[in-house]
Amino acid sequence: MSEPDCGLMELYLHIGEDNVGPLSEDEVKAKYASGEGGPDTLGWMDTMDTWYPLSNEQFAFLAVCRSVG
Repeated sequence: MSEPDCGLMELYLHIGEDNVGPLSEDEVKAKYASGEGGPDTLGWMDTMDTWYPLSNEQFAFLAVCRSVG
């Protein structure tokens, strides 16, 4: 039995009026870094029950949104 490869996680983003994906973790980070995505951009993975903003703890593993404090 093989273990799941977390690097193959497929994510989707809602950018503008479109759902974009599947995207790799690196592709999501690149879209965030380029300004195409932001903390309020909605994201989804098949393990989620609904879309969440990238600033939600559900996406903490991406490390794209950092709290200032």
